[in-house]
Amino acid sequence: ADGRSVRRGMFYRSASLANLSPQGMAQLQALHIGSIIDLRSTQERRADTSNWLAASGQGYWARDYSPDNSGFAAMFGDPAKLTADSVRSAMAQGYRSMPKMLAPSYRELFARLVAGKGAVVVNCTAGKDRTGIGTALVLTALGVPYATVREDFLLSNLAVRNTSRSGDNGLASQLAALPREVLVPLAGVEGPYLDAAFDQIRADFRPDSRGLWFGRGLSGEGTGCRSARAGPAAPPHAYIRLGESYDLQDTVIHEAQARHEHRGLPRLL
Repeated sequence: ADGRSVRRGMFYRSASLANLSPQGMAQLQALHIGSIIDLRSTQERRADTSNWLAASGQGYWARDYSPDNSGFAAMFGDPAKLTADSVRSAMAQGYRSMPKMLAPSYRELFARLVAGKGAVVVNCTAGKDRTGIGTALVLTALGVPYATVREDFLLSNLAVRNTSRSGDNGLASQLAALPREVLVPLAGVEGPYLDAAFDQIRADFRPDSRGLWFGRGLSGEGTGCRSARAGPAAPPHAYIRLGESYDLQDTVIHEAQARHEHRGLPRLL
């Protein structure tokens, strides 16, 4: 890698921002956000108590879609039968479905980053799964080795703990009664989840000779997402670390910084 770093204050990931307090809204606006990419489904967004995001003038973008949650619905049909292994299997399967389901959203994320019109926030409900994959794709496009991308993804567990303390992760009330051995793989993230997503990406979105996923894939013409197989391994600390955390009263958003070999997204340099 060439030792350069992503500019501070350019890319954030977050849990839901829909129900921020007035103080939290003011703190978010102070970050000079140009785009908010909301990865939540239509049904999730219907639970919002206001439309402040769309009216905030911060480039809010969302799309209507309905995820197939039948696997999770069946699994939770009898919570007494839940096991850590069954949860991990369901999570991995869910991660396999996310890249194709969210491909239009991830393309928009790349387009906003390339446009360079202010900082970009990507959020979902819990701020760990859909945003975790999206952040991993951006880091991969920047040439960060997959082992390092994977380590950064696991930092979501720190974010989930902070957001849980804020009470706005969308999970606490539903999960509070679960045994810890079941709760941990469900409320957090694990390396094999991201592995499953990237395995499916390689199956569904064939890279070109340069190792970029184009067209109807995940990024869009001119940006590209570099294949996770490309690039030499390197010590994680040489590339990525979790940067600032911003407590916005009701949630916590996190800024990642990456040292990288530049493969695209020039406005981030």
